[in-house]
Amino acid sequence: MEQKLVYLHTDKNLEETEEILKKQGMEIILFTDTLYLNFSDMTEEEQLSYLKTLEADFEDTADQLEIQDKEIQIIARKGYSFSKGFREILNSLKNSKNTDAIKHFQHLQDELEKIRHLSYSLSHLGQRARSVHLIEKIHCSCLIAKMGTDIIRYLAFKNDPVLTITGPNAHNLKSTLESKF
Repeated sequence: MEQKLVYLHTDKNLEETEEILKKQGMEIILFTDTLYLNFSDMTEEEQLSYLKTLEADFEDTADQLEIQDKEIQIIARKGYSFSKGFREILNSLKNSKNTDAIKHFQHLQDELEKIRHLSYSLSHLGQRARSVHLIEKIHCSCLIAKMGTDIIRYLAFKNDPVLTITGPNAHNLKSTLESKF
């Protein structure tokens, strides 16, 4: 018999899905709320479902990148070098009189605050990039059930859970399950 592959999107959580599949007479093979799956091991529909969960993060990251770009462009346009400026202030601080030393120190504080702000922004951007999950391993909930020669795989990321039904009776099984989901 020919293997078929069909999909069914749902808003049911892991436990609700397990209950529905059990009531349909399916054998639960795997049930876990913590699974790490390679992105490349998912079907195209599952990959798209996962990517939908990242849209808001991607949008926010793009906004943050635009802000960073503008800040870096402003600094570059001014031709300012933080290290050179810091060294000049430090040298003038060493070689100045009392009143000048105070002014140089205050200027140094202002420049360090600019560096700290830029450094924080870049660090925050690095953390955001890590949190966007552009890595191969995907964290999800997973349920795998079997009915005869058909296999049902439920994957849930943050939202848009998807059931992947594989087997010779996949279309019939999908029709039966659609009313339940």
